[in-house]
Amino acid sequence: MTDGLRPVHDRRSVLAGVTAAIAGALCSGGPARAQSTEAPVPSEIWRGQLGGGGEKRIETLADAAAWENAWRRIDRPPPAAFDAARHRGLFASQGQKPTGGFRVEVVSALREPNFVRVILRDAAPAPDMIVTQALAEPWAILLLETVGLSIEAGWAP
Repeated sequence: MTDGLRPVHDRRSVLAGVTAAIAGALCSGGPARAQSTEAPVPSEIWRGQLGGGGEKRIETLADAAAWENAWRRIDRPPPAAFDAARHRGLFASQGQKPTGGFRVEVVSALREPNFVRVILRDAAPAPDMIVTQALAEPWAILLLETVGLSIEAGWAP
């Protein structure tokens, strides 16, 4: 089908073609590769500029009480329910910063055989970005679907 000089494709046919191409690439002969056991972990994240505390840190939130205490420290109600059989949480603070615009970013959250590995990054505002000229304590809280696995978390170098 064409629309003047450009072809017009039905979305389903494009998706079917892409799926077939990926399947073909996966099934093609070639050197055998070790399969990664790592898989992305579904998560939600909330961030803020005030209330993270003066020290850089990461805390694992393993139960509903810890989840609620983390939200109480930043003076907010928890936006999501915590189920210890399904979830683990993380509270990460960058410590005190001289201006706004700093934030905690998730580099990766991957499920390994016996735990979930989370890598966080300190993100700074761009040099030309207009930011709040006040002390900030940037924080992030993550809710991870871990199905009871423990968490190993750290800052990216």
